[in-house]
Amino acid sequence: MTSVLTDDQIQARQIEMMMRASKSIWHCTFLMTVPSAGTAPGAANMARVLATAAGRKIEVNVILNQHRFSMTRRSPCGLAARWLTLNGVNVRLANPSVLLHAKVLIVDESHAVVSSANSTDSAHRHNKEAGVYLDDKPSIQSLLTWAAEIQRAAVPHIASRG
Repeated sequence: MTSVLTDDQIQARQIEMMMRASKSIWHCTFLMTVPSAGTAPGAANMARVLATAAGRKIEVNVILNQHRFSMTRRSPCGLAARWLTLNGVNVRLANPSVLLHAKVLIVDESHAVVSSANSTDSAHRHNKEAGVYLDDKPSIQSLLTWAAEIQRAAVPHIASRG
């Protein structure tokens, strides 16, 4: 079944899928924010749910864009990569010669959401976003092949505790 998702439906479906995950989560995104003091509920919930899934022994793979402007120590992606890694998530940084602009979530190799929404608070609170939910095997297999190709060219993120 394929269904169209808009605005709040995107994050709601993503969180529902991740909370029900039983074996694996793949999340590729251009930008991501993480929980911090004063962070309103929103995309930071995505990071929390990913970390919670990793704590449940679900294989969680996140691939973040590694553009020179998006991956400084204090940038949202830099902070997200560090926070997720320190919370047990396998984070890889996309090859910097490629702009990873896709926003894809694949759960248990059987469900996926492909959308325009970054995993940021503003994407889920202010932006007009659209996406699709997929659960047909050929589409999921194509997305898994695509994600594996990006992961092969990506580098692991190593977070220091300091």
